[in-house]
Amino acid sequence: PRRGGRRPALGAGTDAASTAMTDFVFGSNGGEGGRGWRCHGDVSPLQRTYERSGGILYRQSALPSQEFAAMREELLSSLGGKMMPLSDESSSSVAKNRVGTQLPWDHPIVKMMRDENGGMSKLVNAAARGQQGMSNDQKFILSENVPVEVRVYEKRGAGMDWHVDDVLFSPEQVEVVFTIENTSDCVTMWEEVSGETDISECKRVGVETSANSAILLRAGGVRHKVSPLKVGRRTILKFVYVKEGAKLLEGAGQHLKQFSPGKMNGS
Repeated sequence: PRRGGRRPALGAGTDAASTAMTDFVFGSNGGEGGRGWRCHGDVSPLQRTYERSGGILYRQSALPSQEFAAMREELLSSLGGKMMPLSDESSSSVAKNRVGTQLPWDHPIVKMMRDENGGMSKLVNAAARGQQGMSNDQKFILSENVPVEVRVYEKRGAGMDWHVDDVLFSPEQVEVVFTIENTSDCVTMWEEVSGETDISECKRVGVETSANSAILLRAGGVRHKVSPLKVGRRTILKFVYVKEGAKLLEGAGQHLKQFSPGKMNGS
């Protein structure tokens, strides 16, 4: 059974998560899939929130409802029918007691993430397109080097210690954590920049990520963790967007994959 009301983000009442929610509007074409972002000059409100927080953004209702429903059904039917077996994570990971798998490049969910007109691509580009080292005419695309991974927290104690994501590309990649379902008590926490001029000033924020929410993280930036699971289950997708033409750094290959490649049973 699903637990009661989801815990709000910890920290100031006008944190990055709640501020970002007010910036999201329907575009001029309206309706589902007509979502867009108000822009002031060359900088969108999402971009300002992402940069002001040190390269992190928590976004609820990240995808249009129909797009999320299709993605969720595709994934949960595969997991529930044992068509996509899960394996333990590699020993090099900072995560504990987590299971998961890789999605192949031609998987329907990966195709959704690759679509430049899809909700996730639009979200990432609205938030991070103007980050340092990029011009606004350069866009982010789903990385072909880093697989889209399903990660499941269901074993007691499943969580992640405090860490900063490794920089794998030049310029640095944007890591995305997208929640498919969450009935767990896991709290995702991060230390976002709170000072306007002194980047050493940080505030700690925590949230039980809701279904259809996304956390965008600039690699090499904000420290974050996931508290150990006691009850419930949390299923997420983890993937990476990179600037077109980004270069994979030497030695980065050992950090690209946490799980063995997924293989659909019966195929």
